[in-house]
Formats: sequence, structure tokens, C-alpha cells
Amino acid sequence: MAPLLTALQLLTRIPIPSNTSFSEDIARRAQAWFPWIGILTGLSMAGPLLLNDPHLPNLAPFAAVLLPLLLTGALHEDAIADSADALFGGHTPERRVEILKDSRLGTYGACALWLLLGARFLTTRELYLNLATKDLITTILFAHVFARTLAALTSHCCTPRSSETPQRTALFTGKLSPLGLLLCITPSAIFLTLATRLAVATLLPLLATIAIARIYLNRIGSLRGDALGCIIAVSETLILARPETLL
Repeated sequence: MAPLLTALQLLTRIPIPSNTSFSEDIARRAQAWFPWIGILTGLSMAGPLLLNDPHLPNLAPFAAVLLPLLLTGALHEDAIADSADALFGGHTPERRVEILKDSRLGTYGACALWLLLGARFLTTRELYLNLATKDLITTILFAHVFARTLAALTSHCCTPRSSETPQRTALFTGKLSPLGLLLCITPSAIFLTLATRLAVATLLPLLATIAIARIYLNRIGSLRGDALGCIIAVSETLILARPETLL
């Protein structure tokens, strides 16, 4: 139970019992629960869209974008803004790390944030107006689950900086066990089995994940927690765009 609660604490603002055990091993195993937390955040997004009121074509999608932000504390959006400022505003790896740690929002970060939220609203509105309820919920839940699966697998495969905060350093230390990997990929596998059309939607997030990881490694020298936040935010939005409809 401790790894699940740790994952819940890392990815949401939901409080957990103060006596919850924490160690490097628990934090490492928490990665396997990231996709399961995605079910929770996905439900928070899908809920407002169940109103299915054609007279509210903008209000329901707006609420659907807002509620996950409140649930997660805009954690992943903050990563997008920080990363844009650092990667485009810094000229050396050291300076980029300094910018990542700076809580102030710069021009690049503001532009990236508005582009992300605007794209998310437009894609969510498109889903709301054009998909049947079952397909709508399936697409949203899969977007949240698969995005966090990619983040967990990236963390599993890459070596992070050791200068992160103690909890985040522990989180990214070591690799998932075979059982942990199975737990991690199970939710996505279930969705892909039940809705094979979603398989096409995984291609762009996979490419984006590789690109984000490589950019971080090339321009900063290592993977950081902000990179995982970028992967989650970008992958969610790409899946919501329903690339399978282009085929």
C-alpha cells in the first residue's frame, strides 16, 4: 500500500496518512503505480463531460481541463513551463538547471503553457462534441493512463540527476522489478485490448517521449523530474487529438 500512497502523493494533491512509510525502495516501486493514478486523474477529466449538454459546448470542456489541474496542482503544466524557459532560455547546461529551479515564469514558459492548455481545451471540446459517451471516456482514461506509463518507463530506463530533492532522487533510483513493470503496463494493455483503435494513438506520444528525453539529455545532461512532467502533459494532449482519425 505504501508505494501506491507515495505515487498518489507525488502525482496529486490528495493528502495521504502522515504515518505512511517511505524509503528509497518504496519510492522506486511507486513508479509502477503511476498509470493507476492516471485512472483517477482521467476520471476527474471525464466527469464534467458526462453532462452531455449540447447547450454547453464550452463550459463542460473547460471544467474537464480545469479539474485535473486542481487535482494534480498543475504539476505537469509547471514542468512544461519550466522546461520551455530552461531549454530555450539557457545557453549552458548549468544555466538551464538554474532556470529549472527558478519559480518565476518566463516568456517561453508562458507561451508553452498557453499553447498546451489551448490545445488541450480544443481537443477536449472536439471529443465532447463528436464522440459517443463510451468512446469519450475510453479515450480520456487511456490518455491519462498511457501518458503516465510512458513517464514511468522513461524513469525506469534513464539515469537522473542526483541533485534532485531527496524524495525525487529516491523515486528515480534503480529500476522496476519484473513484477513492477507488469503492474505498470497492465492498465494500458487492458485499454489497448478492449479498444484496438487506440493503438494508432500511441505512436505520437512514443515519439514525443523519445524526443523529450533526448532533448533533456543533450541540453541538460541528464533526465529530471520536469522531463517526466513534460512527457505526461504532451502525451495526454497528443492522444486526445485522436491521430487515428487521420487514417
